[in-house]
Amino acid sequence: MRKILLGAFSAFALALHPAVSAEAQVRVLTFEGIMNDTEVGNFYSGIQFSGNASALLRTNLGGSGNFGGEPSAGTAAVFSDFPGEAAYFNVTAGFSNGFGTFYSAPGVPGALNIFSGLNGTGMLLGTVMLPVTPFGSVAGCPPNPGASFCPFKFAGTSFNGVARSVSFGSALNDFVFDDITIGSAVAVSAVPEPSTVVLLGVGVLMVAGFKLRRRNK
Repeated sequence: MRKILLGAFSAFALALHPAVSAEAQVRVLTFEGIMNDTEVGNFYSGIQFSGNASALLRTNLGGSGNFGGEPSAGTAAVFSDFPGEAAYFNVTAGFSNGFGTFYSAPGVPGALNIFSGLNGTGMLLGTVMLPVTPFGSVAGCPPNPGASFCPFKFAGTSFNGVARSVSFGSALNDFVFDDITIGSAVAVSAVPEPSTVVLLGVGVLMVAGFKLRRRNK
């Protein structure tokens, strides 16, 4: 009789608190805590960025990032155009429902593609269009006066299926990203999550007509 009651209670408890799969979780990658000019790598548990993705701290905070107005103040991410290297990030457990990101792109428009497989392979599940944003050094950028990449806009899309990678292949060099949202097509408040090992790496990004990074004097 006791076993029957325990079994019934367990079933009732599961009905009240169903298990949440990794695919249903919403994560926001703010890049805070990664040192300036450092590869993002596997800083986030279960997520792997390609080797050409690095974090930058904005110039008026002592870094080399020529941007301002980012949603989580201080650090953002960029993808360098390294010959022969694809630009993407993988989510090992997969994610569903939607994807979005804040970005600044005053030079040219771009797009991000969401795939069912790792490394930008498999079925194309969705595309996030990235229209051109205002040119900060012309329109003004109070958080970092004179910065070119400012302000940041949000773009996202919903999709069906389970995604395991996002390709940034058409958003290299002249795009800055922040608060990348996995599992939601709309912007959500960022919740700090524990960091993992930070891999060191240095790259130089140039944009036609202006520099994304500035050297510190």
